[in-house]
Amino acid sequence: MRETKSVIWSGIISNVGKKWCGCYEQAYELVKSELPKYFKRAGLNPDNIEWFAGLHENTDNRHIHLLFFEKEPQQMKNKEKHFSRGYISNNAMDFLKANIELSTTDFKASEKEIRLRLTKSVKERLNDVSGLKLKQMLLDLANQFPEQGHIFYDSDNMQKLKPNIDNISNYIISRNADISIYKNDFDDLVSEKQKLVDSYCKRNGAPKPQQNLSEKYTKDLYRRLGNLVIVSAKSLKGQEIERLKLNAKYVVQKRMQKDKL
Repeated sequence: MRETKSVIWSGIISNVGKKWCGCYEQAYELVKSELPKYFKRAGLNPDNIEWFAGLHENTDNRHIHLLFFEKEPQQMKNKEKHFSRGYISNNAMDFLKANIELSTTDFKASEKEIRLRLTKSVKERLNDVSGLKLKQMLLDLANQFPEQGHIFYDSDNMQKLKPNIDNISNYIISRNADISIYKNDFDDLVSEKQKLVDSYCKRNGAPKPQQNLSEKYTKDLYRRLGNLVIVSAKSLKGQEIERLKLNAKYVVQKRMQKDKL
C-alpha cells in the first residue's frame, strides 16, 4: 500500500449478523463472491484489484472493514495508461449494498438449496431416459447441433436451438411431480426476492433494478437446465451411433454367414 500509486478505497460493511456471517470463513466467502460483481459495476477490472478485509466481532455491531486498490494502471487517457481517479457511482454502491443484504439473510441459502434440488432432479431424469418421447426429443435436438464451434446454451451458434432446449426442460418439469414442486418453490422464491429488493430500494431511496428479477432468475435457471439437456442429448446421440454401428455389423455378419451356408 505504501508503494502503490493507485487510489486506495476504504469502506465498512456493517450489521452483517451472526447467522450467515458468524465466522471468518463465512465473511470471506461473502466478500469474495460479491466483490468481483461490484468491481465490474464500478468500471474496475476484478483481476487487477488487490483487496483486504477484516471481520470485527468484538462489538455489538459486527462489521467488515474493506480496502482495495488497483495493481496496475489500466485507464487510457491521452494514449497513456493511468490509475482510476477513484470515483465509484452510487448505482454500483447500491448494487453492492443490496447484494450484501440479500446474502446475509435466509434468502441466499434458500435460493441455493432450491436451485440445487431442481437441477439435481432434472439431471437424474436425463441420466435415465426411459420415455420414448423424451428420448426422441433429445435425439432430434442432437441431430441439429452445429458441426463446428462451441455447443453450450449461451454460445452464439446455439441461439436458434434455445426454444427447443427450453421445450425439453419444460417437458421434464411438467411430467414429474417432484420437479414441478421444486419449480413452484423456485417461482415463489423469485417473488420473495422481488419483495426484498423493493423493500430495500424504498428504505434506502435507491432506484429499482432495470432488469426484471423474474426474467433474470428464470433465464439463469433455464441456462443451467439447458446445459444439462445439451450434455444428455450429446451422450444419447453417441450411444445411438454406437448402437447403429453394432446393428450394421450384425447385419453384415449375418449376410456373410448366410452366403457361407
